[in-house]
Amino acid sequence: MIAVAKKSGFGKVLKRLRQKAELTQSELADLAKISGAALSRIENSEREPSWDTLLRLARALNVPISEFDTGEDPRKDDEAG
Repeated sequence: MIAVAKKSGFGKVLKRLRQKAELTQSELADLAKISGAALSRIENSEREPSWDTLLRLARALNVPISEFDTGEDPRKDDEAG
C-alpha cells in the first residue's frame, strides 16, 4: 500500500522527485495539469493528493506510482485512535 497520508512525508518525496527532474513547481503543475497552488500545498503537506492527481504527477514526472511510496502505513494512525 502506498502511504499518502499527511504525516507520511509524501510532500517531501514529491519535492525530491520534482527537483531530480529539474522542474520548477510551475513546470510540474503545467505538465500534471493541476494548479501551482495545489502543487505547493501538496509539497508542503497541507493537502493530500487525490488518486487522479497522484496519477497525473507520476505521469508528468515519468515515474511509477511506487516512487511516491514513503514506506509508511497510513493505517497505523487510524489503529492508534
